[in-house]
Amino acid sequence: MFKNMAGKFIDATVSTLPISLSVIIISLFFSDITPPMYLLFSLGSILLIVGLALFFLGMDLALAPIGREIGSHIVNKKKLWLLLIIPLLLGFIISIAEPGVSVLSGQIGGGERNLVIIYTIAGATGLFLLVSVLRIFLKIQLRYVFIVVYGIMLILAAIAQFINPDFVSVALDSGGVATGAITVPFLMAFTVGISSVAHGRTDSEGDEGFGTVALCTAGPVIIILIIALSGGLKLQEAEIIHDTILNLKDILFAFGNGFVSSFKDVALSLAPVVGIFVVFQLFALRIKKRNLIRIIIGLFYSYFGLVFFLTGVNVGFLPIGKLLGGIIAVSEYRWILVPLGALLGALIVLAEPSVHALTKQVNELTSGVLSRKTMLILLCIGVSIAVGISLLRVLTGISIWWFLLPIYGSCLLLTFFAPKLFTAIAFDSGGVASGPMTVTFALPFVIGACNAIGGNVFTDAFGIIASVTMAPILVIMITGVIYKVKVRKAELESELEKLPEVPIPEFISEPIVDYDSLPSSKVVPSIIVEFDEEEDSSESSNISSTAAESVPSIIVDFDKDDSAESSNISLSEGTASNIDSRDLTKLSNNETSSSIKDYVSNDFITSMDSIGSSKDPEGINPCDTNAHSNMIESDIEVQEEQNDTTGNKEVIQDKFGDDIQPNKDDLGSEE
Repeated sequence: MFKNMAGKFIDATVSTLPISLSVIIISLFFSDITPPMYLLFSLGSILLIVGLALFFLGMDLALAPIGREIGSHIVNKKKLWLLLIIPLLLGFIISIAEPGVSVLSGQIGGGERNLVIIYTIAGATGLFLLVSVLRIFLKIQLRYVFIVVYGIMLILAAIAQFINPDFVSVALDSGGVATGAITVPFLMAFTVGISSVAHGRTDSEGDEGFGTVALCTAGPVIIILIIALSGGLKLQEAEIIHDTILNLKDILFAFGNGFVSSFKDVALSLAPVVGIFVVFQLFALRIKKRNLIRIIIGLFYSYFGLVFFLTGVNVGFLPIGKLLGGIIAVSEYRWILVPLGALLGALIVLAEPSVHALTKQVNELTSGVLSRKTMLILLCIGVSIAVGISLLRVLTGISIWWFLLPIYGSCLLLTFFAPKLFTAIAFDSGGVASGPMTVTFALPFVIGACNAIGGNVFTDAFGIIASVTMAPILVIMITGVIYKVKVRKAELESELEKLPEVPIPEFISEPIVDYDSLPSSKVVPSIIVEFDEEEDSSESSNISSTAAESVPSIIVDFDKDDSAESSNISLSEGTASNIDSRDLTKLSNNETSSSIKDYVSNDFITSMDSIGSSKDPEGINPCDTNAHSNMIESDIEVQEEQNDTTGNKEVIQDKFGDDIQPNKDDLGSEE
């Protein structure tokens, strides 16, 4: 356990320290921040680290096992009323304990916890947890559920934009804080427990067990918009006075009040969780004593972790964030807010332990095709742009709709192209980047800048959590499409490698005639000999050799379907003539038509005559291809000797493949 605790402290330190150091370095350039404020912020950072470490440890020991055990139990009981009531109750209870919900409610509740906001978010989380459970049992594809739910959310937001625009950004941010440090592990453990029992296992290629976090993110947005449109919700910006922190006594007094308030708030938040666990343990679960002790210890860790966390946030981080944002906004370097926001966005991603867990998960799912480094770079770019855009909205007053509609529209469209598992992971990971640092520092920083320049906090400053939530969704969806294309390409290459090799006939690679040695008036044709069999013939052959394009070709077609006494000879230049097979023997005489004699030399005709005659002086069987090949090679040697004596440098080479075995009838010979 101590080793596990050390790991949690390291994670919490890595999560908090980069932001803390960046704030201290930036504040050194502005003299308006007093030393007591530095001390206040430093102590708040320490409490934040301790609180996160204890809470993460308690989450592993208590909250996640409770959710998993209860989820498995209600499925094993196979009772419909349990299936409908328990998700509603669990979602409501666990959201009340979410620290991010308390922080947001304080920002829009005049500095006090707005119970209407808290209970609305909690009730919406329970309702959409039930929707997620029903989807698992009904086996509805997640993409269709997302299209319906997020479509309703965008429609309600569009209506609210015309009636009460202040609620649009606040409602969108409420969805981001609803799925935070407590809610995400509990809900995922709950739905994984249900999915494992309902389906036996989680399909690695499907989306069972996923999507709950995404639905519980959209749920509070929808419900808050509905209540806001009905006039049942009021907003009031929190006011934090910084001038009261003048010395060490003021610092101790501020932290004392913060601890008292946090002890009470956390007790009210965790009491329903403890109560429902006690009821299930007494009447249903019957967890063994050893595991029960671990859960009790984990609940204590969770309680004190949340106390330290909320105290550090409310006393240390929120004041310095608002103060620093306001100082920069009214300075002559106000333009630096946008690049500074982008830098903070990158630090938020690098500091979030959940982000590193997400990149590891994607790397495993893609079998290393998408590395952790690539995913981390993409997420840093996405969140940096999101935070930078949020500060640009503060300076210019640009509506959030210019970014909300295109991003969510693109994400929903990509659900038809990305793999199902990537779709589920992408929408679930929306709450990953919007972790403690976004709620505790980025939001107050933007609010302080907006107040300093006289902007509308609810329309211009709020929405940063929603922007940070949208960035991972779009990045992972695009990554999923890229992964799908790469996998498809690899599959095609693998299929091509499995195809059998087709033997390619060996054709004549050298010219039949040495054209350089021919007179300019003499053109020797090339020859194409085709032997066509019927479909049931066991042997067929096609020999082709073509000379230069300027040289005409003769096609000699021996077709078995025609009469045994006929063949077809055509010229490649368009001159064609149907000649009786007896004309082949006449080609060596003067009876050949002039149109053919102009193109064919006597040597060529003599060679054709020797092939077509059945009365071979050497007694060679016309069907014996090898014998014919030897005979032709001998004729070529004789022809070369004649060319040497006459000065003619013609070199005739002819070659028949071993697979060509013409029939006797095909050669047009007479018995």
